[in-house]
Amino acid sequence: MKKARLLSLFALLYTTAFMVWGCGYTLVGEGAPKGWAHAKVHLKGKSIVINTFRSDVNEPGVENIVTSYVKNEFVKDGRVKVVAAGGDYTLDGTVVTYEKDTVALNKEGDTAQYRLTVGVDFVLTDKNGNVVWSARDLRDSQEYQSFREIERNKASERKALREAARDIAIMVTGLLL
Repeated sequence: MKKARLLSLFALLYTTAFMVWGCGYTLVGEGAPKGWAHAKVHLKGKSIVINTFRSDVNEPGVENIVTSYVKNEFVKDGRVKVVAAGGDYTLDGTVVTYEKDTVALNKEGDTAQYRLTVGVDFVLTDKNGNVVWSARDLRDSQEYQSFREIERNKASERKALREAARDIAIMVTGLLL
């Protein structure tokens, strides 16, 4: 009985906190999130090189997924051409955050839902190597269901990763184009 009450209280507090603070992505002041060197840049060049991002986290392949979504978002937008070399700009990134937090428990006390947070540092340079724009730990969080089966649980986590990568890519293109 106490466990059920505690779980209900936890769910109520979590729901209230989520409604108050929302998804966590906010713009402050002049539109520059804390830690950003430049908030918004309108690229004047015609092409960009997007190198495969590095990873400072212990999750294999996360940098490839994030890089792929960022490249695809630039290609989809079409205002700047993505090239393999010799672009007017070069975008580098490093995945610096990959955190899984429990957000809900089932009645047995096992994790029923996780929140995955992915964060990326970005640096945009011009063809002379000058830093034009940078962002530190640009983050997105996605919630996903936990399953007892390892493969099913991993698939749920990977889906959340793809959704976070997509949202980060949309944020970056929105700030650069």
